[in-house]
Amino acid sequence: MDIIDQPLNKLVRGFVFILLILFFMPGAGFSQQPPLNWIEGSGFVDLGNDIAHTFIGSDAIFAGAGDTKRLMESIGNPTSNKEVGLITSKEEENWFIVFEYDSIGYVKDDEKESIDSEALLKTIKKATDYANKQRAKNGFAPLNVVGWYEKPHYDEESHNLVWALLGESENEQIVNYNTRLLGRYGYMSIVLVTDPETLDALKPTLSQIIENFSYKEGKSYAEYVQGDKIAKYGLIALVAGGAGAGAAKFGLFKFLAKAGKAIIVAIIAFLSVFWAKIKSLFSEKSEDTVQVVTAQMEDEPQDPEEALLNRIDTLRLDGRTEDAIILIKNETQGKINNLDISRIYSDLLKENKQIPEWLIHSVTHLDLLSKENQKSQAYEVYKECIGHNSGFTPNPKTLFEITQFLAQSGKAQDAYDAGVHFTKVHPKHALIAEVYFFIAKILNERLNNKARARKVMALLIKKFPKHDHALEMRKYLETISKGPEALTVQALSVGEENAYPG
Repeated sequence: MDIIDQPLNKLVRGFVFILLILFFMPGAGFSQQPPLNWIEGSGFVDLGNDIAHTFIGSDAIFAGAGDTKRLMESIGNPTSNKEVGLITSKEEENWFIVFEYDSIGYVKDDEKESIDSEALLKTIKKATDYANKQRAKNGFAPLNVVGWYEKPHYDEESHNLVWALLGESENEQIVNYNTRLLGRYGYMSIVLVTDPETLDALKPTLSQIIENFSYKEGKSYAEYVQGDKIAKYGLIALVAGGAGAGAAKFGLFKFLAKAGKAIIVAIIAFLSVFWAKIKSLFSEKSEDTVQVVTAQMEDEPQDPEEALLNRIDTLRLDGRTEDAIILIKNETQGKINNLDISRIYSDLLKENKQIPEWLIHSVTHLDLLSKENQKSQAYEVYKECIGHNSGFTPNPKTLFEITQFLAQSGKAQDAYDAGVHFTKVHPKHALIAEVYFFIAKILNERLNNKARARKVMALLIKKFPKHDHALEMRKYLETISKGPEALTVQALSVGEENAYPG
C-alpha cells in the first residue's frame, strides 16, 4: 500500500509529506510555565465544546483545551487549535495523553479488511529517509523507524483505530501509541507518549480512559445520517499520516506537576501540515511510488489555491494567525471559492475573536458547504452563527436548503425554526411563499400542529392568490381542513393576516 490513489500529481501539489521532528530538551524552569487550571480526578471531564467526555481516576490530572494550548505555546510548540485536553499523572511519571478533535467529516471504515501493515511500514520508512534529509539541514540527528510496536488494527464495534510505532534516535527509543476514535463529524485523536519500558504498564490506564470515552448526543459514529460531510480519506490514510494527522506539532511534552517543571519527552511526531488536502487513499503497492512522490514534491509546480494553502499553513505553524488572515484577504480579494480555504479562514477569524468579520464570511462559507452537499456541517455553522447574532442572514437559497435538509433528517423543530428565521430575514424574497408552504407542512406532518398549519396555509393563499403553486396550496389546505376545527380564509379576521409563524 505504498501508492496514493490516482492522480498522484494532484495529491502532491500543496502537500508537505510526513515530516519527522524529534526534540530533546532539558527541564525548563517552572516559572516559564503559565498558571494552569488542572482538574484532579476522579470524575468525568469534557473534551472540547460539546464534543465528547471521558473519565479520569483519582491518580490523574486533566488540562482542558485552553490550558493544553497555553502549555504547548509556553514551550514553543506550534499548536493545531484542535487540542481539546491532556491527561497526565499526579506523580513523577514520564507519560501523558493528548486529545485532539479533527472535524474532517465521517471517516468511512470500508478499508478495515485491507490495512496492509507491512506496506504501510515500508512507505513510512521511505518517507523517513526523505524527512531525515530535511532534519540534517536543520541540524537535527536522524530519526529511524524501527518498526511497529503494535500493528494497526481496527475495532468495528467501537470504531477505534489503533497502532503504535517504535522509533530510535541517538540510541534512544521512543513510542507513541495512537488511537483514533471515529465519530459522526470527525475523529478524536488520542496519543499516549512514553518510553517502551513504561508503555505496557500504562495500557490498562489508557484502556480505561478509552472505555469511558463517549461522544455527546448526536456526535457518535452510529448517528451518521445521509447528507453529513464525508471525509476525503479513510483508515489507511489516517495511519499513513501518522501520530500527528494534521496536528501541526514539532514536539510534545510532559508536565511534571509534582516536580514543578516541564520537559520534552522524545517522541515520533509525524507532521502532515496539509493533511486536509489528501484527496484519496493508500490503496495499491508500488516499489517506486515514494520516490516518485518525493521527486514530484520537489519539482512539480503547485496550483494557486494549493500554493495559498501551503503559505497559510506555514504562517499558522509559526503562530502568525493574524498574518494568515491578512494573506487570505489579500490573495482572494474577498472572493473565496475554495471550501478548504474558507474553512481555515473561518477558524482563523474565530481564533482571533474577529466575530463580526466571521459572521460576514459565514454567509459565503455556508454557500460553499451547501454547494458541496455538506448540509449537516452547514447547519452546525448556521446554528453557531445564530448563537452569536439572532439576526444572522444567510443567502436565501442556502437557508432554504438547510431548512429542507433538517426536515429530511428528522429534525422537525430545527427545520421549523430555520424556516421561521427565513421569514424574518427575507420577508420579501421570491421564495417566501414556498417557505411558508414548507413551514405549514412541517407543522402538519411532523409537529402535529394541524390548527397552526391550517392558519398558515389560509393566510398564505390569501396573500398569494396568484402564486404558481396556488392550486397545490388550496388542495393542501382542503386536505388538512376537514373536521370541526376547519379554518377557512373567510373566517380570518383582519388582524390575523399578519399572524405568520414566529
